[in-house]
Amino acid sequence: MQLASIISIILINGILQGNILEHKGSPFYVKNGNHIVFVKRIFGALLLGGCLIINKHGIDPPAVYRISQYAELLIGATLLISTYLVLNYSIKRHTDIAQKFPLLKYSEWQPAHHLTNILTQSAYLAVYELATRACLINTLNSTAGLSSAIIIAALINVVSHYPKGKFECLGSLPFSLIQSFLWIAFGSIIPLIVFHIVFNLAFEYNSIILNLKKRVP
Repeated sequence: MQLASIISIILINGILQGNILEHKGSPFYVKNGNHIVFVKRIFGALLLGGCLIINKHGIDPPAVYRISQYAELLIGATLLISTYLVLNYSIKRHTDIAQKFPLLKYSEWQPAHHLTNILTQSAYLAVYELATRACLINTLNSTAGLSSAIIIAALINVVSHYPKGKFECLGSLPFSLIQSFLWIAFGSIIPLIVFHIVFNLAFEYNSIILNLKKRVP
């Protein structure tokens, strides 16, 4: 019952965070509303918080192995370099953030909009990592074993990203596997939260800058 509830919450959140309000072809499309995405993130964080409430297995990863501080620095540096390369490549091919979220009028944003964007994004991703990594994998691990738990959790993440489109759906699989490995290796959820926030904001703002240069609202 606990596992089914956690999976259901994650999948429902995936539908909520999809593009049904932003996509012009959707019957639920909202023409104007800078704050819709911000509200969705807050609601999503509250919804995923339900996983923390019903979770009975804690948020610490299984003590399978831990890496040294030198390895942590090496992995951190590798992630930063890899993130830059991935962003540089992806943004050149997918400069469609403004088209993807047409209700977000980036060109009209004031500092308060950017602050709200960063805060809601950070809050949502923090709870997201706790729910999809700590709660889900620990619960799956109690019945299926760690390796199976990581793979199943990654597949659930793929399904939950389906409403956001093929690009995010496919990208969520390797990202989920990497995040799960780091969670176990670092022995903490905090590095995952920080990395996910930095990755998302870097991709978003680089895409926004390119779109604004093209005069896309």
